Amino acid sequence: MLAGAILERASRLRVFPDVANLPLRSPVAIAKTAAGALREAVEVVRLLWSDERSVRFSGRHHELRGAKPGPQPAHDIGVWLGVGGPKLLEFVGRSADGWVPSASFFPPGRPAGHARPHRCRRRVRRS
Repeated sequence: MLAGAILERASRLRVFPDVANLPLRSPVAIAKTAAGALREAVEVVRLLWSDERSVRFSGRHHELRGAKPGPQPAHDIGVWLGVGGPKLLEFVGRSADGWVPSASFFPPGRPAGHARPHRCRRRVRRS
């Protein structure tokens, strides 16, 4: 809600959530939700932001049956992921708009080696 309130009053500011709030959501729920559902969630978000009249999606974790997309965002909202591991980094390069690597896993100044999505739709941001 805070990000929404800030964005409502600011025209040149961009805001995105960067950290999961553990007191509000248990680490078990976060881990289980994120483990298999991330790829599907990105696709569902993009479908619901589309200009289609109706969308369908059938996955293991998410399902839409004739859902009505919208409202469309007033401006472009990127899907940025803070993930690690070769498979998810490959997914970031194919499907996300950017990568927000955690400094504790990918410290600045230390080469990330294979741990870097080379074809992000947009860019990489250090947190």
